[in-house]
Amino acid sequence: MRAVNFKELSNFLTFWEEKMKFKWRLAIGVTMLSLFAACGKNDTFSNSHLGFNPPATYQDPRGISPDSNPDRTYIVGMNPLREDSSQFEKARVLAAMSEDAVVIENLNEHILTVAFHPGAKVQESLNKMISSPDVAFIEPNYKVFPIGTPNDAEISKQWAHTVVKSNEAWNLSVGGDDIVVAVIDTGSDVNHPDLKNNIWINKNEIPNNGRDDDGNGFIDDVNGWDFANNDNNPADDVDHGTHVAGTIGAVCDNAIGICGQAKKIKLMPLKFLTKENGDVAHAIKAIEYAIKMRVKIMSNSWGGSQSSQALAQVITKAEQSGIMFIAASGNESRNADQQPSYPAGYKNSNIISVAATDANDRLANFSNYGFTSVDIGAPGVSIYSTTPNNHYQYMSGTSMATPLVSGVVALMYGVKPTATVCEVRKALLSSVDVVSTLQGKVSSNGRINALKAVEAMKTVKCDENPTPTPDPTGKARQTALNGQTEFATGNINDNITLDYDVSEFANQGAIGAYIEVSKPNQEFNNPNGDTPDTVNRLSYAMVRTLKGSINFVPARSLPSWGTYAFRIIPLNSQNNAAGKFSDSSHLKLAP
Repeated sequence: MRAVNFKELSNFLTFWEEKMKFKWRLAIGVTMLSLFAACGKNDTFSNSHLGFNPPATYQDPRGISPDSNPDRTYIVGMNPLREDSSQFEKARVLAAMSEDAVVIENLNEHILTVAFHPGAKVQESLNKMISSPDVAFIEPNYKVFPIGTPNDAEISKQWAHTVVKSNEAWNLSVGGDDIVVAVIDTGSDVNHPDLKNNIWINKNEIPNNGRDDDGNGFIDDVNGWDFANNDNNPADDVDHGTHVAGTIGAVCDNAIGICGQAKKIKLMPLKFLTKENGDVAHAIKAIEYAIKMRVKIMSNSWGGSQSSQALAQVITKAEQSGIMFIAASGNESRNADQQPSYPAGYKNSNIISVAATDANDRLANFSNYGFTSVDIGAPGVSIYSTTPNNHYQYMSGTSMATPLVSGVVALMYGVKPTATVCEVRKALLSSVDVVSTLQGKVSSNGRINALKAVEAMKTVKCDENPTPTPDPTGKARQTALNGQTEFATGNINDNITLDYDVSEFANQGAIGAYIEVSKPNQEFNNPNGDTPDTVNRLSYAMVRTLKGSINFVPARSLPSWGTYAFRIIPLNSQNNAAGKFSDSSHLKLAP
């Protein structure tokens, strides 16, 4: 019997579902892969009837109403229907919005921001927009804030260098001029005498000629960009970003001021925070810029309590570009395993979530912690660093601990410039000084040690592409849901990561895979077979990679509480099965 052609099957099902007036909804993951959910006319998946209790309205996953979003701006994620579809998508969304809203700007090829006019029927328009098959998600443009507060000096200046053994580490590495750290913050004083020689310069841009010389979409972006005010002057009017920049890479051996954690690097100031706050849309633009300009590290001393799917997507894009994303865990003195702060709370492998410690290696009384959500401790109490107008100041916070980690990671790249995200993460977290006060509080159980981290970088190895052992029965490996084959949650707004790997079938001609999701509380009728289950299947995805991830939010992608089965089968270039379906993994949603 010839293997089932999944492409023909997909076209056949789509034809009949359109004939029956079935509706489709695309549940988009942070990797921008498509997961189509098919629902009957009387069981339409829309955000006004999700089936969860209490029912959602349009909705932000965390239940924010239009009235609690006073600036009336929203982030809209589009479904990547085809490579050249962005203009069509935009046109359809505009039509759905009618005259109630306008597109402010495109944040990237699939994410845009919209604003509603005064007097607009926001709820009605949101419901119209989210019902469009071209819209993957809508969320408020959440506010985020710099993390960290000033503190008086109680100990000697730059005590952290002694604790983390910076001097010894500098004998092995000082970084490198080609190592660029994006300081995504309130801006930086690029003329500070202790910073200016380490400020990044865009060598492909001619200063002050009013032209976009390098064709990156930004005019005269010589030293970074101010996304809050949309200009080329990322000056700091808060102190926070300049302080962060100094901790990472203040100029050393210049007979003034301080010495940054990495002596020889370049600092790229990307301003998106103001005196009051910032928002997710501007953060996304800053991250996109840093990706485009090929930085090595992003330092992020900011955050908020709301999880944004749009922000998660762009961080995954940075991960896929091999960029480390160092993030402050937050200053709420809480267990981040239970109440995460974002972006530190996302599960990407490139994110290093940082807690703050004091001079006695104790967890700072303000610092967040969490054994599964916070990675490492670093000095963050009474940290002395640069502030605008040639000044210096002590500050405390996970905001101050984060740039120290960013600086150490820069030293690590100085030893191995081609290091992968996996190698940096492994070397950093395996080389900590284990301290009793952090055991069970951070995943590494310790505080950063610059010397050990640099030494570990010399020999670290990650078998990121191991040769899998094929299953003799031809079964694909199970998918993993947040790293587990059996995952349960009561939070329908969790970001769920589905990891898949069918690379062992490459020799059988596999070039991609078909992922199938069951209806709630149903198992597939033909386990480990080679044909889809069209009876108990809720949704499916066809992907063109042998290994990867799909991220989704249950409230956006699944119709009700219950247990869902996930399975995968490899496909060849003709969309025929190149193996057998895997055993099922399960996602249990229960209140």
